[in-house]
Amino acid sequence: MNLKEKETEFDEELRNWAEKHKKERQEYWGEDWYNDEYWTYIDKEGKEKYYTEAEKSDYCFTPIIDGSMRAEEYENNKSAYRVLFVAKEPYDPDGDIGSYRDNSNYGNAPRFWEPAQRVAYGIFNNKEHYSETKINNYADLTKTAYVNVQKYRARSSTNSRYLRDWYLNKGCKELLDKQLEILNPNIIICLYTCDIIWESIDAKYKMEQHNYKSLYYNIFAGKQRPNEEAVTSAYFTKEVLCVDCFHLSKPGLNQDIWGQGILQAFLDWKEYLSAECYNGSN
Repeated sequence: MNLKEKETEFDEELRNWAEKHKKERQEYWGEDWYNDEYWTYIDKEGKEKYYTEAEKSDYCFTPIIDGSMRAEEYENNKSAYRVLFVAKEPYDPDGDIGSYRDNSNYGNAPRFWEPAQRVAYGIFNNKEHYSETKINNYADLTKTAYVNVQKYRARSSTNSRYLRDWYLNKGCKELLDKQLEILNPNIIICLYTCDIIWESIDAKYKMEQHNYKSLYYNIFAGKQRPNEEAVTSAYFTKEVLCVDCFHLSKPGLNQDIWGQGILQAFLDWKEYLSAECYNGSN
């Protein structure tokens, strides 16, 4: 099967997972499976109204499709690099997003998609500096993949500990494991999700022998800050580069420093691969 066929098959598995979880949650909570006060909205006349039960059910338990941005472009990319972004969950308070796949509506969230495109451009074109990268009509972003740990839409940011529980105990790990197999990325850019999904990365890439490098930059001011927590971390082996960094939705984040941190991790990985090749390591 080609990538598009594999992802179509996965989508059916995802919907079955969502339906199973919906039944479990409704059986557990009974008629109180949602909070009435939470499910209100303001109509066009400025009046507060409640969502219907059907609307709540559709909002809560309809998974958002993700994976390759465009299957054919991801699969046929002439670059040696297969790039995957891993975010926490789809932020979709209005219920507008049905799928990230084959979705060219990047202008709705330029704060994320533009820097992601520029990082992809830098990787695919071997750029050393983020300042050399381009929007390029998002032509490089469509060659990447984008997945969320938790597949249901969110109306606000979810605590990482809560998402960790979803990952371990509610089937999200098995879904992500399957997507890693299907997409087979060799560059994984975790948007503050590395700690959440480490088991999946380790299971596929055997990370017990990984190399590690921290990039100590103040991502908000662009100044070095030694002896503090790293804001961009790189874990790498001969098979994969895994970068852990802030999500671009973080208030005050300096996009230029964010992008340069990822490209620096990429350059360090390439240097490591060259050294391994020169030394004749297996």
